[in-house]
Amino acid sequence: MIAPVLAVAGGAALLGVVGLELFHTLVHPSGSGRLTNLVLTGVWRVCTVRGPWASTRLRLAGPLAVLTVVLTWIAVSLVGWALIFSSALPGGFVYSSGLDPTTRSMLVDSVYLAAVAMSTLGFGDIVPQADWLRLVVPAAAFDGFALLTAAVTWILQLYPALARRRTLATRLHHLLDAWRAMPEPDPGSEPSESTLMTFAADLAAVRVDFIQHPEAFYFHDGDHDLPEGLLSLTAVLDEADASTANELGRRTLTAAVADLAQVLQQHWGYAGAPEEVLLHHAQQHRYRQPASRRRLGCRDLSARLRPDAVNIARPGRADFGIAGSTRHTRHPSIAAGHAPVAGSRDSTRGC
Repeated sequence: MIAPVLAVAGGAALLGVVGLELFHTLVHPSGSGRLTNLVLTGVWRVCTVRGPWASTRLRLAGPLAVLTVVLTWIAVSLVGWALIFSSALPGGFVYSSGLDPTTRSMLVDSVYLAAVAMSTLGFGDIVPQADWLRLVVPAAAFDGFALLTAAVTWILQLYPALARRRTLATRLHHLLDAWRAMPEPDPGSEPSESTLMTFAADLAAVRVDFIQHPEAFYFHDGDHDLPEGLLSLTAVLDEADASTANELGRRTLTAAVADLAQVLQQHWGYAGAPEEVLLHHAQQHRYRQPASRRRLGCRDLSARLRPDAVNIARPGRADFGIAGSTRHTRHPSIAAGHAPVAGSRDSTRGC
């Protein structure tokens, strides 16, 4: 009697784990379940291992991670229901003629029953006869339908967030391409205050998307990556003449970049000034741009993507100073009188 009770308790516990994962991933406004995070991180590490087809694996990391999470939810639920059904096999079920319960594998039958119930197929070759099983089997069918609905809902919520991020990255690169194409930019040719405020609002939306959809961290931005676009835009503002007309836009954009960098820092576990956090995020995804797109004035931004330009540390040690504009941001080592970090904006002065 103890073994069936333990089987039912174990199956119910597994179903509870999946329920919590769905709640944290789909309903909770921030974060995802521990099992979901574990699967996402595992797929990411596999896809980022250097070797054959490294670039292809990196671009597929996000979709593969989401697919693996959904399959994990289904597999854990399947095992949970199989444990529950195994506690009543074979006496709790009626087998159709031609099936001999004494010659069949109880393990196979329990998994078969769980799969048939969750998929709502209902072949009818093995039918529950105990009253409690007649209530449990429809519950398994409802659970399978709920998993399918949850998976579709998750994907429908995720991809609009990815589209917003990629649209912002593309707009940033279009603006920067236009600015770079100007032969001699006028002192007042830097982006206007309204443009900077628009970018700041879009960055705030991207930040919220990262919080609500942590799986978005593992998706590639495509041809135009957001970190380089933000670094390039802040570099343009640094090199442009100060203007009181758009100072509010500068400050707002600086605050938005710092907030986004703080979210990235909390997820990846590294510290530094906002531009260093963006550099590390770019390094994690191995973003590379054609040389023609890396040129910004007299400075080659590809130098910003060097591994030695990143200060890796545990979260909670960053200095996200946003007083004034971006050009006033300092890494703690600079404030202490040490040499600036390689690739940071302060090391480009006088270029």
